[in-house]
Amino acid sequence: MLISKLRFPAAVLLVVLALAGGATLTLLPSAAGQPATGTDAQQATPTPKAEDAFPGQWEWADGHKGGMVRILIANTDNAWTIQAWGKGGGAEIDQGKTSLTLLRDYEEKGATDDEKTMNKYGFAVWVHKHARSHVTLRMQNDRLIVEEYRIFTDQSGRPHYRSRYEFKKKK
Repeated sequence: MLISKLRFPAAVLLVVLALAGGATLTLLPSAAGQPATGTDAQQATPTPKAEDAFPGQWEWADGHKGGMVRILIANTDNAWTIQAWGKGGGAEIDQGKTSLTLLRDYEEKGATDDEKTMNKYGFAVWVHKHARSHVTLRMQNDRLIVEEYRIFTDQSGRPHYRSRYEFKKKK
C-alpha cells in the first residue's frame, strides 16, 4: 500500500481518498504560506529570472557520459552568449560560442505582473558543417535543464534526435 502525504495551505481540510487497489492519499493542512511538498515528488522552488540564474559555468550533473558536458553562459554589454563543450574521443570538444536569446511565457500566463513578464527560458542555435543544434534552456530547482534538437544537414541519412541534459552550476 502506498501512502502519500501532501501539504496544502491551511484552508484545506484533512481529506483521505481511497484509490484503486486499496491505496490511500492523505492530504494534510500545512503551515500558512508554506509551499506544497510531497514525499514522492521532488520539492519545487520558485522559478528564478533567467538573467539571475543562467550566467556562469555549468557542468553535467550526472558525470561525463557523452553529448554536451559543459556550458558557459555570459552577458557582456547586453549580449547573451552560450558556449558548449561535448565529449568525444576521450576529451572535451569545444562546440563554439553562439548567441543566447532569453524568452518568457506568453504574456497572459502568470499570477503576477512580474511572473507574466520575466524571462524563464533560453534558446540558442549552433550551425555546424554537418548539423544544426537547436537548444532550449530552463531552470528546474537548482538544475539547468538543456534540451538539444539535432538536425543533420549533410545528407548522411542519420536520424535527427533530441537529447536532454541536466547541469549543475560549477562552484
